[in-house]
Amino acid sequence: MTNDYAVATALGNRRLDRLNENTERIVQLADSVPAFTESLTHLLLPLKTTGAAAQAKEIEHLINPDPRDEWSYITFGSPDGRKFAKGSPFMHRMGSLGSNEWFITFTLSEQFMRLGAWWFTQVWRAAELASAARGALNDWSVLTAAACARSLLEGAAYLADELPALIGLWDGFKRQGDPSIESLNTFVQELNTHITTLQYASRIGQSKKQPGLVQSKNVMTYMRKLDKRETTSDVMDIYEWLCDAVHPSFGSASTYIAASLRDNARTHVFERYERHPLETLVTMSRGLHPRVAQKAADAIIMATRILSEDLVRARWVVEDLCLTADVAKALKLKATLAHSRPGRNATCPCGSGRKFKRCVHRWGEVGIPRLSDHMSGATD
Repeated sequence: MTNDYAVATALGNRRLDRLNENTERIVQLADSVPAFTESLTHLLLPLKTTGAAAQAKEIEHLINPDPRDEWSYITFGSPDGRKFAKGSPFMHRMGSLGSNEWFITFTLSEQFMRLGAWWFTQVWRAAELASAARGALNDWSVLTAAACARSLLEGAAYLADELPALIGLWDGFKRQGDPSIESLNTFVQELNTHITTLQYASRIGQSKKQPGLVQSKNVMTYMRKLDKRETTSDVMDIYEWLCDAVHPSFGSASTYIAASLRDNARTHVFERYERHPLETLVTMSRGLHPRVAQKAADAIIMATRILSEDLVRARWVVEDLCLTADVAKALKLKATLAHSRPGRNATCPCGSGRKFKRCVHRWGEVGIPRLSDHMSGATD
């Protein structure tokens, strides 16, 4: 008996086909983008001077740039009257340094790169876990598959909960039309808080009552919300099986049971445990259903379907920010999701299928992904 045949018999051909199809979509998404990216956070430079000329000299003194380097900067004030600058060697000087347009492009370039870095890590994480879970099931390493499937499902629940807030924040700001400096600063403060939570939230230190500055939500919060949203699958039943499997509990031990038989007179129950129980499971006429393996497969199918949709939507938001604020042409960093503004009649690079002139990458337009015809179409 081949291992492929045994796995297909244990899981069911239809379940296995959906598992492979959905996993492959996530892997292809990860393979279609660069294998690295770069992020940038500009730190505040306090200024003592006022007036454009004096501030330019002060910034040059603070930066003390190499003559071979090209630096760009912006200046701004806080409500309490203090003056600040941000400088960067990673952006081309464009337009008037004191214009609103340049201030918007410079400022949002940072948000674009940070969001892009977050997006890449989510794609890579999903592809790694989905591939590992599928490979473990193919080898019938059920506990490994359950652990990876559980983590993958938690990631899908996290993205499904966090993404709508990100989309809503960007859509609300973009619909207002051309930003003012005041509206941009308000938006960036809110977006920075959100990005910081997405990138750095953690539960490390909770047990010692020394949590970090940004605390992540309890994963059960995400799972319960996903359970309410998914009406065709029992999310919590699948999740509880996976949790039981990765703990030293019944679920973990059950992955080694090859047979459980009760005699007709009901005098005893006979159980057979094997380190590699797959062949016995599928050949014994009274063998067990491999519940943990099946729940792991169902979790992978569900999670990859959710992720393949939400990761495309998240990418659209990141690229919409880039195209709307015309960030790409200002950046020197190349390993990002950046798209230079195409010609009016060129197909829009965001994936909408429309010509760029008919797409929505302009201030005052909607900032909600409309990619239903271009989603990956993963099956559940």
